[in-house]
Amino acid sequence: MNMPADGKQIDFREHGLTFFGTITASVTHELNNVMGIIEQTAGLLDDLCVGVDYGRPIEIEKLREISGRVVMQVDRGVDIIKRLNFFAHSVDESVREFELNALLKNLVSLAQRFATLKKISLEGRFNDFEHTVKTNPFILEQVVFICIQLAITPTEKDSRVILTSQQESTGSVILITGPPVPENDETKSKMELLRALMGLIKGDIELTAEDDRIYFKLTVPNISNEE
Repeated sequence: MNMPADGKQIDFREHGLTFFGTITASVTHELNNVMGIIEQTAGLLDDLCVGVDYGRPIEIEKLREISGRVVMQVDRGVDIIKRLNFFAHSVDESVREFELNALLKNLVSLAQRFATLKKISLEGRFNDFEHTVKTNPFILEQVVFICIQLAITPTEKDSRVILTSQQESTGSVILITGPPVPENDETKSKMELLRALMGLIKGDIELTAEDDRIYFKLTVPNISNEE
């Protein structure tokens, strides 16, 4: 538990479970779409089989087209499951070393559906070099996801949210930029949660506005397993 400025306690376990459930529900929705398309494609195969029963020859090109659709959806499903598996393993250890950009790329992929529903472009721009950090990956994912949620809140369509990362003397830095965030009670509540979560990993969060853009700057220091 943590006590923010308004005196209300923050239940980190509850927020963690909610976050895990939100991501899982979104991924399973995507998987349902994949299975639905495969089911429809299987129906086309049944139609070809019925045609054969009535003496119609199988159209090879049509068969190849249907097969290609199935392969495409299977590949899509495998990719979705890999992303969920990567995410699920972030709770294996409370503190561990991991490649930061790999974690951020995976989270951006998992958050794409939320941005798409708001008609907002979500993009990760990361360098190819190894960027290792030692901290709590699950807490860091929660922080970045909440920042993404805030950044895609505006109703202005066709906006762009961009994630980048870099190393500075103070630690690893994640920068999330997007359209201005509405100033309301929900935003204040999420900002309190963000600061509390960053406190758990001894990090820092800065929020600035410039040229009609909002900037979340997350500084993530390496922490030991004993902390």
